Amino acid sequence: MQEIFKSGEYYIGSPELVLDYEGLEALGSFGGICEIAGQKCASFECNSSSASDSSGFVYSIENTLLALLPAALVNEEVLKQKILTIKDNVLYNKFSGFKLARVLKFDSDFSVEFSGNALRIAELDFKI
Repeated sequence: MQEIFKSGEYYIGSPELVLDYEGLEALGSFGGICEIAGQKCASFECNSSSASDSSGFVYSIENTLLALLPAALVNEEVLKQKILTIKDNVLYNKFSGFKLARVLKFDSDFSVEFSGNALRIAELDFKI
């Protein structure tokens, strides 16, 4: 699968950490491309409780999905309920300081390629 996404800021991480129930329902539980509130999103099934990218960042996976979501979809109420915060484009647990996910800015349209357990978002290769 290959898809083109528009430039902008995107959250990459476990969707359960930032979406409310309606957002999670729209995203689904099996991975793929969808729209939430009119914005293109993607999710990818993971085989473990973490995923990493070629920059060395490690993402915590709450359930089985790694999501690519426009940052505008991050629900502040969900962050408060889960005692999380986004600082310097990284999603942290407020108490432990543990890094869970991040927000990246893409200055131009970018491609997302997914096949089997190989995922590429723009220039980042993921191990999922």
